[in-house]
Amino acid sequence: MRNKNLLWLTTTAVLLALIVVAQLIPVQVPPVKQLVTGSLVNLILIVATTAVGLWSGVALAGLSPFINLALGQLPAPVMAPVVAIGNIILVLIVWLFFRMARDKSNGTQTAVNISGIVLAAVLKCAFLWSVTAGAIAPLLAGKAAQAKIALLINMMSWPQAVAAVIGGLIALAVLPPVRRFLRVNNQQF
Repeated sequence: MRNKNLLWLTTTAVLLALIVVAQLIPVQVPPVKQLVTGSLVNLILIVATTAVGLWSGVALAGLSPFINLALGQLPAPVMAPVVAIGNIILVLIVWLFFRMARDKSNGTQTAVNISGIVLAAVLKCAFLWSVTAGAIAPLLAGKAAQAKIALLINMMSWPQAVAAVIGGLIALAVLPPVRRFLRVNNQQF
C-alpha cells in the first residue's frame, strides 16, 4: 500500500511538472496561447484522471490555475478558484463517463468516452462563462477597464470548450500507450 501511494504521488507530481511546462510555452498570440496551453493542460488533467485516478485529476485540476496565477498568466486572481472548480467539473465528468464505458465494446467505449469529453467541455465552459459574466465581471466593474473585463469574459467562454475537447481527443490517442506502459511496468494505481 505504501509503494502504491508513493507511486501515485510521484506520478501526480510528474504530471504537475508537465502542467507547469505547458503553461510556460512561449506563444505570443494570446488566443493561440490559450488554445495551445489550455489543450495541453486539459490533456494532462484527463490522462491523470483516467490513467492515474480520480484524485490525481482532482488534485491537478485544483492546483493548475494557482500555478497559472503564480506565473502571472491569469488576468485576475479571483479567477483561480473559479477555474479550479471548472477543471474539477471536467475531470469528474470525464472520470464518470470513462468508468461507464469500461465494460463496453471498443466502438461503444469510444463513443461514450467522446460523449463524456464533449459534455465535460461544455459544462466546464458554461460554468466558467456564467460565473465570470455573472459574478466576477460585476465585481471587477469599478476596478478594471471594460476592455479587460470583456477579454476575461471571452477567455472564459468558447475557447475553454475548444481547448477541453482538443485536449480530450488527444488524450484518447495517448491513453492506450500510457496504460500499456503502466501495465508493463507493473504500475497499477
